[in-house]
Amino acid sequence: MEIAKAQVQLDSDQLEDAQQELARISGDNRAQIQREHAAREDDMRKYEGEAHTSGQVAIVVADRIGTLAGRVGAWSRQRTRYQLLQQAIGKAQTDIIQLTEDHNTLETDADKGAGSADTQD
Repeated sequence: MEIAKAQVQLDSDQLEDAQQELARISGDNRAQIQREHAAREDDMRKYEGEAHTSGQVAIVVADRIGTLAGRVGAWSRQRTRYQLLQQAIGKAQTDIIQLTEDHNTLETDADKGAGSADTQD
């Protein structure tokens, strides 16, 4: 029984290795895409957690802060939020460009594959 279990585990490992090799050879980037998606979701959860901690709208906060020092501090926090938003926008735009390039490459490869399959018929 132990030998059969060990053989099943070995076969499973070999199957997984073969699937990964096939994915690598065929250009299947699902695993990489899933990792990037998970990282993006983690970034969004982190951002949302930070965004909800302040809990007040900037205009309301500015009205409640009467001192010059308080207003300068509020301005500084708003500036930091603005910079974080600009960074997020830049990262999103970079990701869009990269994903578009990847999509176009995959589409071109698929068209080449379809073209060679048509010539073999």
